Amino acid sequence: GLVENVQGNIFRTRVYPIQPGGKRIVRVIYQDLAQIENDYFLFHIPIYFTNILENLDISLICAHTSNHRQPEFLPNIKFNQPFINSNGKYCSELHLVNVEPLQDEQSITYMLRTLVEEEVMYDVEIDPDDHNQAYFALCYMPPFPQYNKIIATNQQTMSICILWDASLSRANIENRNYEINILKNILDIWQSNNINVNITVIIFRNIIEEPNIFQIHDKNYWSKLNQLLTNLSYDGATNLFQLSTISTSIPNITHYFLFSDCLSTISNDDPTLLNQLTTKPIWIFNANSAHEPTNFSLINYLTNTSGGNYISRDKIIAQNSAKIIIELIDKPQSRYINTDIINDTNIHDIYPSHSIILTSNSERFILVGKMSSAISAKISINFSNSNQIHRKELIIDKTNLTFENYGLLRRLYAKQMLSELIAFPEKNKQHILEIGMKYSIVNDFTSILVLETLQQHIQYNICPHPSRKTLYNDYIKYQQNKTQQESIRSQTKLTAILNLWQARCTWYDKKITDEDRTNAFKRKTSNPHDVDVHLMSRSQNRLNFRMSSRSFRTVDESATISLRSEPGILLRLESQYSALSNNVELTFNDKEHGECLDDDRSTIVHHRNTAAYGHSITLQNWDPQTPYIDKIKSTTNLQKAYQIYLDERQSYLKSPSFYFDIASYFFSKARSSISKSSSSSIDIFNKHHSISIFGIKIFSHDTH
Repeated sequence: GLVENVQGNIFRTRVYPIQPGGKRIVRVIYQDLAQIENDYFLFHIPIYFTNILENLDISLICAHTSNHRQPEFLPNIKFNQPFINSNGKYCSELHLVNVEPLQDEQSITYMLRTLVEEEVMYDVEIDPDDHNQAYFALCYMPPFPQYNKIIATNQQTMSICILWDASLSRANIENRNYEINILKNILDIWQSNNINVNITVIIFRNIIEEPNIFQIHDKNYWSKLNQLLTNLSYDGATNLFQLSTISTSIPNITHYFLFSDCLSTISNDDPTLLNQLTTKPIWIFNANSAHEPTNFSLINYLTNTSGGNYISRDKIIAQNSAKIIIELIDKPQSRYINTDIINDTNIHDIYPSHSIILTSNSERFILVGKMSSAISAKISINFSNSNQIHRKELIIDKTNLTFENYGLLRRLYAKQMLSELIAFPEKNKQHILEIGMKYSIVNDFTSILVLETLQQHIQYNICPHPSRKTLYNDYIKYQQNKTQQESIRSQTKLTAILNLWQARCTWYDKKITDEDRTNAFKRKTSNPHDVDVHLMSRSQNRLNFRMSSRSFRTVDESATISLRSEPGILLRLESQYSALSNNVELTFNDKEHGECLDDDRSTIVHHRNTAAYGHSITLQNWDPQTPYIDKIKSTTNLQKAYQIYLDERQSYLKSPSFYFDIASYFFSKARSSISKSSSSSIDIFNKHHSISIFGIKIFSHDTH
């Protein structure tokens, strides 16, 4: 089976084929954080199904509850059975038969009384890979001041920088109209409260356009601003990281309004580039539907580090949304600063690793890290609120070895790490991959592969878990046999090489006497007459070869010169070469001459084959016969052609060939305009380097 991340919080599971008449049991394990509502935690366990279930068995175990509070089911829940306290755990079991699916949401929901303000709830869990280390997690609710009115009425001047993403992924005009309307409503409220707002609008795609300045006290400011936003052409890629230079070019900004889905398609993917931008609150507006792609990881990073918030489509189109958003903007933010280690204990890898804003909707703070499993730790958590520092000291007890290890804190720790890393996936790809592999977490770079048989474990070279004893023992036995066989093969090779080496050393160490040399010479020349004949034949062959070689080279040179004017000479040349070759007894004692002759012959044959059997391929320019290309070709004005492309794009949004044809057309126009120039950059480059290297001057056509 395979579990992989599709998009956002959507996962896909594929199971190996089921045998005819067979059955598969699929166990899916996931981890989620409870929701906070009033004074309790809410836990939702989905049990979606569409067919009648023959059996439905549900077992809920709630361990390590704070202050031993008993969990309770919500009223009017179909699937519920009271919790019973058993050995320090609260258990609830439900066994049903022939269960029909429900029309509405199918889930089990139960609640736990949550912690009160300034109460700390924490837990410690031993690291299964290193028993000297332990994971810890704590949940804390710092004191939040209560504000019942809009604070912005006391702020007479604001400087808003509107960053408007006009890339292709935001081409839905209906969604953009929602964003324009919420912007107008927010500005109208500020204007009615006599707040002076300076507005700077920056349109960006892969490049940033020049800023547009508006004043809210100008009576015609909205008509100009509305015209600017409604007449935009949404096209091209997105580069969010170029926005890092705005803080220096436009000073005194109090808030950023970023209208974007944060899908940065081209960038350096370096978080340090955004440090200057996140010094002021970033409020991100996105009216795209839930099924449309959105980079929530980068959105969370920008809002958490800057002190802003994310305004989704639901919040944008809700009633009184502008008033609610302004209240959030004006509400003082509580910020986590850092964690101090008071006693000298081994506490490390604390997350969040940087200062973040505490989200106002949950009003709780979760801190995770690693510590020594044998020593208690004393830490201090530092917060700031309304320019006041809040400090909370607490002691985290050492690991209780009697508690059962569920692995929840271990995965929560990994999840907190990933929440920081996945904001910049390309930069942190290797680290994200290592975390996914170590903690068995599905993310953008990892999937979970479920292996069942020994052959599958051998194929992927993955050792089964020791709890699967039979499969684990078979795998270990296979690996031992494999190692033993490889060792035998390696030893056999080493023995053969050693024998060869010893034989070679014995041959070199053998002492050769004069008698050995005499016997060897006698075996080669048993008859003196044969020696004289051999020497005379060798000399004669060398002489004939040199004469034939010179004659052949002369013919070869003349044939090369007249190759283009008289192709038929190649056949005559080859016949002359054959005659020369037949009249000469070639004894290639001179290896160099033999190689030259072979090279000349191969050259002649190659020329003949090229002339006689050569073919040419002509590549035609790509000219698609499509309606949209015909419309674009009907005008010679590039601006009109671009507008035709924008109009036609609505009908071909999901057609890759459409974008390829359009890009090819405009690239061809760009190349044709460049070729008309008197001297291209390539010509200038070639001219410079030809003079500097070869002393050759290249003239353009205009020189002649």
